[in-house]
Amino acid sequence: TFSANIKINQKILNKSIFFFNENFKKKKYNSVGIHLRGTDQKITPGHHLPPTIYDIIFFIDKKIKENPNTKFFLVTEEIKYFDTLKKKYGDLICTYPSFRANKISDFNNSSRNNHRNKLGLESLLEGLTLSYCNEIIFCKSNIPFFSFFISTKNIKKTLINHGINSSNPSYAYIKWYITVLPISYLKYIIYKLLK
Repeated sequence: TFSANIKINQKILNKSIFFFNENFKKKKYNSVGIHLRGTDQKITPGHHLPPTIYDIIFFIDKKIKENPNTKFFLVTEEIKYFDTLKKKYGDLICTYPSFRANKISDFNNSSRNNHRNKLGLESLLEGLTLSYCNEIIFCKSNIPFFSFFISTKNIKKTLINHGINSSNPSYAYIKWYITVLPISYLKYIIYKLLK
């Protein structure tokens, strides 16, 4: 079994537990994790298409309306998503200071020391912390799947499913932008008008 053969470093576990306790348990917040992929997942052939920022805003507003004592743990590698949600929701959004970028190339060209190792550590911390949440809003991706796998609690799963990208690289590069994004934005505008 996983637990019998793989041990996560105790310092990493302690860091994730401390983070969760400080941000959620102390004030008894309802904890909702959000895994919002951006960058390369929008254009990778054959990959599950990710949510849009409009999808996530809709779900955050819905969760706050259902339970005003809700706080969100955000996992995203895209700076624009992070900035938008932090500006809109302030302290209701908590996150690690993980590496983020808007360009895919920045992940390969970063000059920080031990960049690849740090990316792995950041992903592990985020996956662990997601596993403590009451609910996770996600699209099909390895980090939320890992969180469900290791969690000791019955996490509510809210899947945002936009289907799978084309296997044709040329069409895959634009499919999310011309099919998913416009429809999501239109739904968001309608939602705002009816709010």
